[in-house]
Amino acid sequence: NTFIYPNPTNDLSTISFSDNFDSGIFRVYSILGQKVLEQTLTNALPSISLKALQVGIYIYTVNLDGNVTSGKLIKQ
Repeated sequence: NTFIYPNPTNDLSTISFSDNFDSGIFRVYSILGQKVLEQTLTNALPSISLKALQVGIYIYTVNLDGNVTSGKLIKQ
């Protein structure tokens, strides 16, 4: 399982993973489907800066070794 917190956020969010993985990618899309952020992930607990994003609702995907999780992310 993958958890992103805090959500809603105004800048930094942390991604927490329940399993180890070899490679991972975190992507954020606007509600129109445009990719607005992409970051490579490591097994460490990364903090993702969402400061560059405008206030709104986004869709995120986390791809860990081919297993994709998605959800809603709110930027305040």
